[in-house]
Amino acid sequence: MGASARKQPISRTPATFRGDRFTWTREQAKLLRMGRSREIDAVNIAAEIDDVESAEVHRMESASRFVLSYPLKRDFQPAKRTRDRLASTPTHRRRFAKQIRKNPGLKSELEGASGDAHADALDEAIQETNLPERTFRARCRHCRDEINSRAVTWPDGDETST
Repeated sequence: MGASARKQPISRTPATFRGDRFTWTREQAKLLRMGRSREIDAVNIAAEIDDVESAEVHRMESASRFVLSYPLKRDFQPAKRTRDRLASTPTHRRRFAKQIRKNPGLKSELEGASGDAHADALDEAIQETNLPERTFRARCRHCRDEINSRAVTWPDGDETST
């Protein structure tokens, strides 16, 4: 790549991180690919990388929360079990497992995320069932095991382990 290509601005009006984030992201990626590291916005690129990490943890927590909230609710309101919710539990278990498989570094966040997901699932169960907190388990003793292997009980009484 010639010197003239290196000196040309990426755009006539460079985007700002706080302004047009989409265009800013494209410009920063282009600068990195062109080797123009002196021109990049390193502080905000680092912030974006941190956001990606947070999003991955959030995705794992979300799948965990779903899988944990359903058993809490169904254990105390068996008449309100729905096939849709039952059918989606294995899907969310697979999403959780896939997140860990694709991002092994998330294992270091698992304990805290499981505790957070259980607290959120407990809040959701209390809100949706109108049952007092003491009705439910106060702590998640085996969150990871439950997320991955608790049997799904169908309304007709059949159990499947997924």
